[in-house]
Amino acid sequence: MPGAYFVPTRLPGTQITELIYNADHQNHVDGRDAEFTGAYGISASQYQLTEDPDISAAGSVAPSLAGDITRVRFVLANIISELSGGAASNWYDTMSSPGLPFIGARVQRGTSVSIPNAFSTIISFSGAVSDFNSTVPAAVFDDMTQPTRFTAPVAGKYMAFCSVTWTANATGRRQLSITVNGVGGANAQFSNIPGSLAQPQAVTGLLDLNANDYVQFSAFQNSGGSLNLTVDGASSIVGGIVFFGS
Repeated sequence: MPGAYFVPTRLPGTQITELIYNADHQNHVDGRDAEFTGAYGISASQYQLTEDPDISAAGSVAPSLAGDITRVRFVLANIISELSGGAASNWYDTMSSPGLPFIGARVQRGTSVSIPNAFSTIISFSGAVSDFNSTVPAAVFDDMTQPTRFTAPVAGKYMAFCSVTWTANATGRRQLSITVNGVGGANAQFSNIPGSLAQPQAVTGLLDLNANDYVQFSAFQNSGGSLNLTVDGASSIVGGIVFFGS
């Protein structure tokens, strides 16, 4: 039996006195305490103990109830940390803001970009301001190495979105498209553009992505010359993806 708990035995014919009865009863009461059952709960330091349950590590198989409990606490601490947006947590902490993790990115390009005539052009978000860019489990947007790509760190359903504003021009058509790994998908298109007005355009799509698939946004126009996707006080170039679930 664990700890100081023991099973008393009496010789045949032993008279059960008050002293014997009370001692045996106290032994049963004491045997239920956390200390004697090996449950690690009689002090603050024991209450805080955790242990990685990875069974591939040598000697990690729990030898006792205490070992099982410390491993469960380890997992609880990780869950609380994830639901608290990656903040370091103890297993007994209350979840903190933001409350739920996210996977995704939304970035806004800081300067206008020129789109040549009759040529589908991948939009670069170089120099973009990131409203959010997940680092759990990996960054979705990397301005330094792949400023045109939004990369899925895990497999699942994603919402892709992009919005732009074209400079005023009355000739031709405008198209904004979503591509996955360089292959076209959803697009938004309009023609007969009023020449005196800048024209906003947006595209969204629900995508089923594998880990490391990447999303890009392309712009097309055939006005006869180059046109800008403009950035000013009233116009912006925004793009991104957000994870919805597996």
